[in-house]
Amino acid sequence: MMHARYARVIARLSMPRLPRIYLEKALYYITTRGDSSQHIFKEAEDFKVFLDLVKKYKEQYQFKLYAYCLLPEHFHLLVELPDQKEVKNKMGPLSNIMHDLNSSYTKYFNAKYQRKGHLFRERYKAALIEKEQYLLKLACYIHLNPLRLKLSTSVGGYPYSSYNAYVNHEGIANSYLADEKEEIARLLEGKSYAELMDEVVKEPDCTRLRQSLKKGIVGSSAFKEQIKQALALQMKEGAIEKPGRRKKIGIIFFIVLVSGLGIFFTVKMGTEQKKETKGALSAFPHKFPAQVKELLRELENTEWQIRLVSLPGGKVQDDSIRFEEGKFYSRIFSAKHYPASEYFLLIEDDQKIIWESEQPGEGAVASWRGEIREGEMEGGLRLRYANATTQDFSFVSVSSKKRK
Repeated sequence: MMHARYARVIARLSMPRLPRIYLEKALYYITTRGDSSQHIFKEAEDFKVFLDLVKKYKEQYQFKLYAYCLLPEHFHLLVELPDQKEVKNKMGPLSNIMHDLNSSYTKYFNAKYQRKGHLFRERYKAALIEKEQYLLKLACYIHLNPLRLKLSTSVGGYPYSSYNAYVNHEGIANSYLADEKEEIARLLEGKSYAELMDEVVKEPDCTRLRQSLKKGIVGSSAFKEQIKQALALQMKEGAIEKPGRRKKIGIIFFIVLVSGLGIFFTVKMGTEQKKETKGALSAFPHKFPAQVKELLRELENTEWQIRLVSLPGGKVQDDSIRFEEGKFYSRIFSAKHYPASEYFLLIEDDQKIIWESEQPGEGAVASWRGEIREGEMEGGLRLRYANATTQDFSFVSVSSKKRK
């Protein structure tokens, strides 16, 4: 029988959580997944109810919705928030939208299928997107999901995305995306949306875009600097909540944001990187607890013996992983010619480290996620193959040591 520690850990690999900051002419790319990878849409009626709720809250909160795609286990939304000068609580709209949408749908789903508890895996994930440069590309990326996951033989043949509203003015979304369609049409400059999709399919950078989304920010250097300044201003004005437990969450958000800017989140312990990190931190009013700094130091230059178990209840393998000079290594995957990769950190509290790393191989991408507390590690690995299939593993540490 599989050990309980193996059974409860499955990779939960997704983009980091960003602070809910507002930038004019910026987009949010939002994803939410079903808990334990369960289906959140089982029948045609479920898709329709969810879209009706999207329409309801779109009218209530007055946000723009440029693209959506509802898939059996998760959904994608591309949203632009209204002018925050007209909103009393500057940090509220996106959180309120997603809370109302997900909770309303969960109530419907639980009542229909006679179940209780959470439907969605965790809090929604949102990447901040530079609108001018990436609106068309992100809309196409979202609409390509059914084709990429082999849920349809054509993009237009999948009924639960906003694609058809742009190409033939049909579908559920056509009636409430009028303004968004006009804006997309202006950006196309006479080209049809179907022609744009054909071009995007042939482009080699869809994979790079997917990796950028996982980091939480997609945009130019100037856009990233704008985010950093907006965060510093909101921290100064107290727009990011600090009391009680939220103070720790603020630390998470800061580290994740700066990771997207490539300043702090990638851990490198050399002298040059330390200077850059110190400069980045000094621009913000937060002082990092000594415990957090100590946790960061503890992971670098460590080697861990882990027991890797394929799920559900499959083969057990012993692997050795290490963290060295900002890079993550796996003995098993190095032998299979997977390169060393950068690893990213997220501090959930003063006693726990969460790390993530992604290693691209020839036939699959290996996505790692681990949690370390009190000298023990557990986590998950997901292999995503070129044919869109996946294989999951869990792992726990057997021993660890500090490398010289």
